[in-house]
Amino acid sequence: MTVAAKSVLLFVGVDGGGTGCRARIEDAERSLLGSGIAGPAALRVGVDRAFAEVEKACCAAAEDAGLGTSALASMHAAVGLAGVGRKGLFEQLERHPHPFRSVTYIHDATIACIGAHGVRDGGIVIVGTGNHWVYVTLHGTIAGMTPAEALSVVLPTCGLSPVIARGTLQLRPLQELR
Repeated sequence: MTVAAKSVLLFVGVDGGGTGCRARIEDAERSLLGSGIAGPAALRVGVDRAFAEVEKACCAAAEDAGLGTSALASMHAAVGLAGVGRKGLFEQLERHPHPFRSVTYIHDATIACIGAHGVRDGGIVIVGTGNHWVYVTLHGTIAGMTPAEALSVVLPTCGLSPVIARGTLQLRPLQELR
């Protein structure tokens, strides 16, 4: 029996950044069913273009899962997009038509951190098209720090420490420094 025939809860998570867009479909037991990729989905390319890439990645994930693109209508989506915090863009997204049963929009750095750590406290530093940091705890996101301050909070939780050696930033396990 296929996943669609069982009528189970399905979720699609999307990480849409300036370099590319990734989508993963999972069931309620957190089993990966399919994944897909598409082009840049940062909101700096415009809401319509960004959302077109989100849909491409989700359709590719649905096909990879053997579900077909019509299955998106039964999925709950969490869509993380670079630039979602810019003035007026969140409101535009909420008005934009979508193929999902429900959709929630958040910043791509937040969704990447949740993807990496699940429901545990954790942090990430993104160095790519854009440079971001985020540290998510069970009580919320820490904000208002400089990237250097954020690194001093995030890296120890991962068992790492930043070390400047030969003019470059290197990450070393904390036990090596003791």
